[in-house]
Amino acid sequence: MKRNFLFHLVLVVLVLSLAVIGSASELVIDVPTVTAEDLFNNVWGFDMIAQSASGESRFYVAVTSDTLYILAEGKLPDPYNNIFFDTDLNAETGYHGYQWTDMGGDFRVTDADFKVSTGRDWSWDEVTTVPHIRFDTEDGKTAFLTAISLDLFGEIDSLRIGFAGTDVQMPPMGGKSAVVDLF
Repeated sequence: MKRNFLFHLVLVVLVLSLAVIGSASELVIDVPTVTAEDLFNNVWGFDMIAQSASGESRFYVAVTSDTLYILAEGKLPDPYNNIFFDTDLNAETGYHGYQWTDMGGDFRVTDADFKVSTGRDWSWDEVTTVPHIRFDTEDGKTAFLTAISLDLFGEIDSLRIGFAGTDVQMPPMGGKSAVVDLF
């Protein structure tokens, strides 16, 4: 992933604005440090990994040595914004939904709730909360940023990822999920 100076500077400011509560996986974003304009304009230069079939919504990631940052913006559903992670890259394990043919969702983030799959059906146990900030505009657009400690995923080098909500899937439904290299 491209990591330019501005990107690192902004990430350092963002990380420094986080307050630790209990452990490294339970972080809270200091809301005043991130603006709606920052999110809608992707000021950090995150890499776009997918967009919706209509092109009205976009899905971005950035990876540092210890954190996966996820940014989604555009016409997003309310209130359910699910991000699925296939950490063993095996479609036969974890949640098997209708969204992507190669996804076995081992973990899921819905807004700030980080959950682990307990089977192939819609069955999840909450693990922790993660930093999450969301902005909604009057013209029906939404942007949100989530930061996830890589420690929550265990020892992995890459993962499959996908965004799914009511009427919006990124990558589009029926295809393959996006692959993110972590190191």
